[in-house]
Amino acid sequence: MDWNDLKFFLAVANARSLSAASARLGVSASTVSRRIEALEAALEVKLFRSHRDGYDLTPAGEDLLAPAERAEAQMRVFERTAREKDSDLAGPVRIDVPELLGQEVLLPGLAGLLQSHPEIRLEMHSSVRPVRLIGEEADIVLRLVRPQQGNYRQRKIGSLAFGLYAAPSYLERHGTPGTPADLYRHRVIGWSEELSYLIMVAWVETLCPGLQPSMRLTSLGAQMAAVKNGLGLAVLPAFAVQSAGFVPLLPEVPPLAPDLWMLVHEQAGNCRGCGWSRKRSSQRWRASRCGRACRCQAAQARSATKRARAGPIMVMIRRRAVCSAMTKERSTLLDAAMTAIESSPPGLVAR
Repeated sequence: MDWNDLKFFLAVANARSLSAASARLGVSASTVSRRIEALEAALEVKLFRSHRDGYDLTPAGEDLLAPAERAEAQMRVFERTAREKDSDLAGPVRIDVPELLGQEVLLPGLAGLLQSHPEIRLEMHSSVRPVRLIGEEADIVLRLVRPQQGNYRQRKIGSLAFGLYAAPSYLERHGTPGTPADLYRHRVIGWSEELSYLIMVAWVETLCPGLQPSMRLTSLGAQMAAVKNGLGLAVLPAFAVQSAGFVPLLPEVPPLAPDLWMLVHEQAGNCRGCGWSRKRSSQRWRASRCGRACRCQAAQARSATKRARAGPIMVMIRRRAVCSAMTKERSTLLDAAMTAIESSPPGLVAR
């Protein structure tokens, strides 16, 4: 077996088509197809089913997906350790993560990286409201719903279990619901109307159609506080209630267990100052203000070159050279952060 074929397997599994996987890997679709066929022959198992809309994993492929992702993550750790042995990482990393997941799961996973590289500046936005990668509001985004469109590098890094919980004090006063129908007689804490798109809201609706919450809040922190004070029942992530002493309810109901996806824009690492992109074959650039947060020096290079009365070709060459170096550093920094996120405590995120 050629271990290189794992990246082709993962690319097709995530992109669900040969053309999208080939674009991501920078090779032809026929090359991707040959490598998948070679891997299937080496393993003596069929990994994908082809159909009109693309490729789906077979049961055998599904079983191999998680081990393949772990193997790729370990290879990235190996490569990064070798690459960074004589260098250090520095700069800002902006992460958007679902509320409570950041402090309970992500920070422990990032602790080693931040201690080893104190020049990294972490900016974490934690909310139930997702931010936009395309708007440059975050470098890395963790979401509970896989986007169906958008130019993202995406990876499933686990799943989160949600359930219905209550404080012992509430159950002493109001009793314990035994079936979903009993929830109509209880005080259920829900979300405000503008957050009705959340998967927790949809899950409660499937259990109790038409149920009207007795209290509507806008954050998981507020819901945790309300449950702690015995004000009602709420759908909460299992990792957040482990130390709170809350009582799980309706054990016969299958828990809500959405996948956790890590997303980074395909253009991450590109110079935000002048628009240079290592992925653009023509290496085009656009005139724009530079000297922004990515510390691009293109504006200074242009001014210096003009003062030396050099031609526009020299301006472009100097601009590309500086941006190329910054792009490589930025890409290495984000790769290191993503690897650290993937190694977050496995006891809290189901792999």
